[in-house]
Amino acid sequence: KKEKSQEVFTLEKTFSEDAQPDFVWLEQHAEAGDNTTFKTDYAYDKSVKRNTPTQVTEWAEQEGTASEKLISSYTYDDNGMMTTGKLSTGQETTYKYQSSSAPYHWKLPSRTEVKVNDTLKRVVEEGYNLQGIETKYTVYNGSGGLVLAQSEFTIDDKGRAKTSTTKDYTNDIVSTYAYDSPYGSHLITSRSVTVHDANSKPEVITEKFSYTPAAQIKTQTDGSGQELSYEYDAGGRLTKTVYRDGTMSTNVYDDFNSRITRTAADGIVTKEQYNPLGLLLEDQTGEAVYKFTYDSEGNIAAATDAEGNTRALERMKPKYRHVVMLKYYQDMTSVEIAKRLSRREGQVMPEKEQRILLQDAYEVNKHAETLPEMKLTLAMRKGMERGKMREKRRFYFWSTGTVMALAAALLIINYSIGSLAHRAEPAPKQTAGIPSQSALDPYRSTYLEGLASAMDRGLVKPIAESVEQKGYRVEVDGAVTDGRMAYVLFGVRNQTDKEVINADVALELGGVEAPSKGASVELAGSNTNRIPANGANHFIYTVPLNPSVQYTKDAKFHVTLTETSNEALMSSSNKYRTAFDISFELDPAMFKDKERVLHPDRTLTVDGQQVHVTQVIYTPLHTYVDLDYDQSNAKQ
Repeated sequence: KKEKSQEVFTLEKTFSEDAQPDFVWLEQHAEAGDNTTFKTDYAYDKSVKRNTPTQVTEWAEQEGTASEKLISSYTYDDNGMMTTGKLSTGQETTYKYQSSSAPYHWKLPSRTEVKVNDTLKRVVEEGYNLQGIETKYTVYNGSGGLVLAQSEFTIDDKGRAKTSTTKDYTNDIVSTYAYDSPYGSHLITSRSVTVHDANSKPEVITEKFSYTPAAQIKTQTDGSGQELSYEYDAGGRLTKTVYRDGTMSTNVYDDFNSRITRTAADGIVTKEQYNPLGLLLEDQTGEAVYKFTYDSEGNIAAATDAEGNTRALERMKPKYRHVVMLKYYQDMTSVEIAKRLSRREGQVMPEKEQRILLQDAYEVNKHAETLPEMKLTLAMRKGMERGKMREKRRFYFWSTGTVMALAAALLIINYSIGSLAHRAEPAPKQTAGIPSQSALDPYRSTYLEGLASAMDRGLVKPIAESVEQKGYRVEVDGAVTDGRMAYVLFGVRNQTDKEVINADVALELGGVEAPSKGASVELAGSNTNRIPANGANHFIYTVPLNPSVQYTKDAKFHVTLTETSNEALMSSSNKYRTAFDISFELDPAMFKDKERVLHPDRTLTVDGQQVHVTQVIYTPLHTYVDLDYDQSNAKQ
């Protein structure tokens, strides 16, 4: 039986004045378990009648011994806006603000400076028009004044962005916006981006949007003409999404039974059952079922996840309306997290109101008069999403029971990432196409921050190298690297009548395989990792490079496809799998002239440990900080 864990929130409330809200301060948060207690104290300047903390102190206690206290401090201006924040590591952030003249009366940050040490700083400056709409955003290396990023915006007389210009080392990236929808002047109908290739040749890529008469997005067409479309019912509820690869997801609303059935593009079905008040009672994805019950006021009383764990809320008498205890039931073992109020001499319980489930002072202050139901629901929703993702994998690999589990195990054994020696024979012939920036359009919706920035600046190198065999075609559309991180953009076309997936993906540079740890394959413009029969899909392979290895520009990209039938997954034979090797050039030093390196040679003290900052490298893709841990540190 696990030891009970406990969280205690100590709050103080004081009467303000008539017709004014009372002040609630979180004084301490303590979390105890496994013979260790983590504590956080909050201090305030109560003379200004604001519950914004001026000092936060954190430490741990274990078997009567307390750790070093980590102290962070904050200051504010007369309007309660933060002016400085100093962390326990010594990092200090200062804020300056710009105020408007009448009649707009706004106050917004104009300069933010993050100081890590005397030589390592980062400065952000922001500019606005008279209405308080941002027109300029610039990021500097505060030590040398080097501009790391800069964007400017022009605003029309309706407050809409007309153009945005991102400054680059060689060419500016200009985006132009149009608003021609008859259903609302605020609706963007097109976004044209001017990018430049490696030879500074400009190319305009236009993304178009259309809307329904209710001003809901109807279609979204990328620069290559591929369309993403949406359909709605008479009530404006989304009923169908058709993706660029031809797959679709649907939502079916059964208003009589208060039920919604959602079918994703990969065939996963989710059923949501609601009560007549619109509160979710049951959420089922595959075999995973999540259940919820509510009290008479509509607050969640208990939630049960897919593994049978129940999270129940016990409340005080209704007049208090505050959660006092949160229990977890798992395998018939009760683990309680008690939310208790500290009672001081001379004070009565009603004067000690708590806002549980808020993990730091800022959230407590921001939501001081808000019931904690929102936080609880959000946490449960996140858990549900994680469970759904697990269930999707379970649905795919184990939908036929233990036979599929065995097949998945065989698949992992035979095709684990990094095992190059046992791949099937690669395709013998490689075809070179015409490299073009337009071939990168399917990947422009990526949320990978470094890659997205490189795409906007035209820094991704078009490749257009492909291999075709057995009815499959794998094409490397583009790639980019700064010597520490590499991205490969590739598409798979399936001209067979069998569905396939990527079983193995890897990258070699100069005959040296990039580390598989930290590598990932992201979806581009689709929500499924499968390549359907007679269909296609696009992917982004992200892989970190070892900075101690001298890679060369001779790249080789490995992809292995496998069928998804039960027979294929059960078999250890390569006859169900097809391997591709695609060679191209990818220079790890392609941004060497754009790279900026700082050598702060500074030592930080983090939790009592000495950490040396040896260098900071700025590249067009990312910022990298090289650290060296002192050998004399007690914690290694």
